[in-house]
Amino acid sequence: MQQCVLSSQTNNIFENKPATLDGIAAMLNGIDENSFYAAETGGISLLKTIKDSLFDIIKTSSELVESLITDVIKKIDDLLENRAADPKETLAAIGRIIDAATTYSEIDLMGGGGNASENGIPAFATETTAGECLDEETQREFTGECSEHIEIAEMALLNLESNPLDAESINSIFRAFHTIKGSSAYLNLKLISELAHHAESMLVKIRDGELKYDNHCACVALRTIDILKILIFSSDGIMTDKPREYDELINDIQNVEFFACDTDENKKRAACEKSASAKSCKNITETGKEASVRIRTEKLDRLIDTVGEIVIAHSMVLQDQIFLDTGCNEFSKKITQVGNLVRELQDISMSMRMVQFKSSFQKMSRLVHDLSQKMDKTIEFETSGSDTEVDRNIVDIINEALVHMVRNAIDHGIEMSAEREAAGKPPAGKITLSAYHANGFVVVELRDDGRGLNCGKILEKARTLGIIRDDDDLPPESIYNLILEPGFSTAETVTDISGRGVGMDVVKKSIETLHGKLWIESTPGRGCRFILKTPLTLAVTDGMLVRVGKQRFIVQTNNIQMTFRPEKEMIFTVSESETAVMLHNRAIPILNLFKKFAITGAIEDPLDGIIMVIENGASKIAMLVDEIIGQYQFVARPLGGILGNISGISGGAILGDGKVGLIIDPLGIVD
Repeated sequence: MQQCVLSSQTNNIFENKPATLDGIAAMLNGIDENSFYAAETGGISLLKTIKDSLFDIIKTSSELVESLITDVIKKIDDLLENRAADPKETLAAIGRIIDAATTYSEIDLMGGGGNASENGIPAFATETTAGECLDEETQREFTGECSEHIEIAEMALLNLESNPLDAESINSIFRAFHTIKGSSAYLNLKLISELAHHAESMLVKIRDGELKYDNHCACVALRTIDILKILIFSSDGIMTDKPREYDELINDIQNVEFFACDTDENKKRAACEKSASAKSCKNITETGKEASVRIRTEKLDRLIDTVGEIVIAHSMVLQDQIFLDTGCNEFSKKITQVGNLVRELQDISMSMRMVQFKSSFQKMSRLVHDLSQKMDKTIEFETSGSDTEVDRNIVDIINEALVHMVRNAIDHGIEMSAEREAAGKPPAGKITLSAYHANGFVVVELRDDGRGLNCGKILEKARTLGIIRDDDDLPPESIYNLILEPGFSTAETVTDISGRGVGMDVVKKSIETLHGKLWIESTPGRGCRFILKTPLTLAVTDGMLVRVGKQRFIVQTNNIQMTFRPEKEMIFTVSESETAVMLHNRAIPILNLFKKFAITGAIEDPLDGIIMVIENGASKIAMLVDEIIGQYQFVARPLGGILGNISGISGGAILGDGKVGLIIDPLGIVD
């Protein structure tokens, strides 16, 4: 059978006889279902052309596809001879059957074939158990493909809650279930194909405007996504036994209650769907040229590590005394050229491991949806910057922190609707999640318009737990940070959502793992703002190599605002042990590394050394160093044992001479 690929000449589709089922489906979209009998619309002519094409396609079709095409031809005859009781519904039914025939013809191309079972799923002639014959590579390809489609479907389902007329979202969900059904049927994964088939049938009715997408329908569809995840992404591989909720879900899908689509709103949605479905056909040929290759994450990580070692090796060559002593200009040019290639390789490899926050934000959207229903709270969830990219290894850790932050915002922050209205607020709470790049860092912000943090309640709980003394007088920022302490919670009762004092403690540990920083802002009665700032990557990083005495340190370039040699009038004494430098009419405290780390032989007078201004948000500090050796690319390595807990040090890096340089943690230094 010919491969079902839509012709690239979409504009001429009504002038030519379609040779594939995809072409026929596109032609059907061009028929006006309300006036196709009218001579001026050309609907009758198109139906005759479709019928002729079907007779050609049926000659090389499998038994299943042949039976479906025969049914289509019969329905076309009913329309042509004016025997159809409901022409509009008959035309819609033709479209659904063509979609099914397309799926099964694609399965034939992949080597499937077979006959249809009672529920419409292809029954394969095989003696093996479902999924038994899957090799590791095939299973990995299947789960990878399903992961993308499930992500698309879940995002579209959540979007439909606020935009029930969005035809493209409906189409996206339908295509996702449609593809999963076809792929799983080919691999004889009967549970997955059956569930996807029933879900697809439900989506077809929504797509055609026959059924209304309401809250109950949304819950059933999201439950379908959850069970598909369990079936496909089980820790033991693809699941072949029914999950406990499987039969109940199938029953709910088959008997889901919808309202008839007789309203103007639903007719409008059906019209939008028809228009959007024809934009979809055009985009197939415009975007189909892009190609991608799936790479196992462990292979990608090995590549990144190898590139890091190449960077270290190149730095060792640059600082080798033999190279420095020769002074050969030609050899120096070659080394520089190699350096440029190494940098390009580094950029390419790092970009391969960068991922967007889109998937993370989608997970948070689902979390808000589920928890708001569980707690009977009305919450609007908005996101921005979902296309912001960050290292994949970092986004996984940020995800864990965001889960606890969102749960905390919903449980502690957002009030019940009655309480909000009594306070003069809209009945629906609002949570906003955003991400953006800033000076080589990624910043994630979570805002809510809830009740805000209660400083008095936090202080009372902290004193009860012995975290602070009764006479401690703390500024608001320090009080907010108390909620990050282990075991701290102001919840009066423990629920399955919060109250055990482990949520925000996990957030703090996650951010510390990334050498990041978390700020908390709150306004009583108006809500909270959590600002999370982390590096873009924990792999190869640009920095400045500086010397203090005989000790060398590395400072990330992105944290350095400026360096200069101070004049006498710029330096003044704050106390017996502290000095500051006046810069742009602002006093900036000077950090003496030789004091902090007990380094001997270092410059102690700021006038004899170099001032390096390090900034972290609005905070700045002036760091005194003896010498700036130069720019340096480094691969951060964690410091084990007691060295891993040194305040102001985030790790170490192997220098060109093979020795270790300590990496200054600017966030810790500023604190």
